[in-house]
Amino acid sequence: MNQLKWTTLAGALLIATFGNLAAQQIFSKQWIYEQGRSALARKVKASPEELQALQQQLTAQEEGPAAVSFRNQETNISDSEKPESEVHAAINPRDTNNIIIAGMVLDAESLLGTLSFPIYYTKDFGQSWGLSEFDGVSDLGPFSLILGGGDPVLAFDTDGTAYLSWLTFTINANFTIGIQLHWAISTDGGESWQRQESYIDAGDVASLDSPNSRFVDKEWLATDLSSSLHRNNLYAAYVEINLSDTTYNILVKTKPADSNEFGEAVDVTPEEIAFSQFSSIDVDRQGNVHVLFAGATAQDVALGIYHCVSEDGGASFSDPVRISSLHLPCFPPGAGGDCDLVGIDSARVYPCPHLRVDKSGGEFDGNLYAVWTSDGFETELTSGVDIYYSYSKDGG
Repeated sequence: MNQLKWTTLAGALLIATFGNLAAQQIFSKQWIYEQGRSALARKVKASPEELQALQQQLTAQEEGPAAVSFRNQETNISDSEKPESEVHAAINPRDTNNIIIAGMVLDAESLLGTLSFPIYYTKDFGQSWGLSEFDGVSDLGPFSLILGGGDPVLAFDTDGTAYLSWLTFTINANFTIGIQLHWAISTDGGESWQRQESYIDAGDVASLDSPNSRFVDKEWLATDLSSSLHRNNLYAAYVEINLSDTTYNILVKTKPADSNEFGEAVDVTPEEIAFSQFSSIDVDRQGNVHVLFAGATAQDVALGIYHCVSEDGGASFSDPVRISSLHLPCFPPGAGGDCDLVGIDSARVYPCPHLRVDKSGGEFDGNLYAVWTSDGFETELTSGVDIYYSYSKDGG
């Protein structure tokens, strides 16, 4: 059994009563606090018993209709028997035969190595694959105990340099609990990596029982592949969660192309937005940096999808524009109705917003495409959830 599971952090989500949802402030400070605690608890991975129980639950469910399978076209690049998840991949724009894939492996039976981040690379467009010796945790030192983490993300610049970011949740010999956004660089197509001494960002958890904490979560990376003044800049977007004052902020940091450090964070979240999370980031062919995120004011009855843009290399961002509202079952509590997503823990229901810019140079170059998960806009429209889609022809 994973002795490190933080059962004291697994607080239930606030249950709000129905009625005048706007007047009740669905996105209240109390709800935001509980949501932050829930996000913190989710970074600690499940025990083997929980995984086994979930497997039994899914196996017991009635089989659905036959689905289309692509298994005969798959290539298994991993020799590991352990479950690998949170997979991300990137293709080298300088040599498209070079692809890197990063994932997360949970080894719940190992006290001192609960997580690792295997990195696979190919230099012949997938005909053969190698496994890097770098795994994101083995070089942390003997006095750092890994409690959780995840979120490996990859990006390439125009020179073929690869960047990797990932998150760890650690406790050291002084019993200091921290959460760190690491990053590393590879100049040989993913075969070897150099961990950078500085973090993208980091935070501290004050107490297991009373987590008045600042921590960071779920980063995404993007590089400027344009011919602009900011070519080869590396950008990171992520959420900062302050439980002490119940604030959520979407932050963006920039590593200039000629620097080995990320600069100061820019907060793109307007003051009136009480809750914001789930960022996504991309850069267009003019070097403009686009950020997408979900957010809500205290008076909102449902989340909204927001977009903002930087035209100065991440130094400043436009006021976010609300693209659409979105409704999810059991999110937020009291506004989402019954949680009817079979097999999905209600604490893990989220809208999964993602943004991509057309950089093809073709007819639709510069178009922005946003997708998210929802069952409606401000009310439930469908049973279960669908993928919603919006696009912009004018930069947002």
